[in-house]
Amino acid sequence: MKIKKNGKVINLTESDLKLIVKRVLTEETEENVSSDTDYDTASNFAKNVENWWGGSSDLTNWDSDLYKGYHQFFSKFQGSIDSDEAAAIAYKNYSMNELDSKVGPSNSYYKKLKSWIDEIVDQIDDYFQNECWVHLNSKDGRSGSYKVDPEIDV
Repeated sequence: MKIKKNGKVINLTESDLKLIVKRVLTEETEENVSSDTDYDTASNFAKNVENWWGGSSDLTNWDSDLYKGYHQFFSKFQGSIDSDEAAAIAYKNYSMNELDSKVGPSNSYYKKLKSWIDEIVDQIDDYFQNECWVHLNSKDGRSGSYKVDPEIDV
């Protein structure tokens, strides 16, 4: 293939073209993947929260790691007196510590995740719990929605 560059004719071989295409594709992929690292961090945090609470939705699978973590955390608040208020405070302390250490206040999604945690905490000691959702949209067009059902009866 012949192309003109700065008034000169240059011959490109098939291997030259393959190299150019490979470089362009690699650059575009790297830009798309890493253009919103705050989103990546926030999304991973939200997935972990959602998965941890997943233990509440499968009370029949006592052997799963999800159920064990969830159950161990909340079982101490479920005795002869059902203390949802104490459980809510404990969960808020635990989750805010995780948010601060894993995401950090400088992350652009921090406030949104903090609001989600506050909503979950508020629902824990309500008589009827509603699902709590957070929707994250990255600057590069990706999105994710994460859900928690904050029922803690174990």
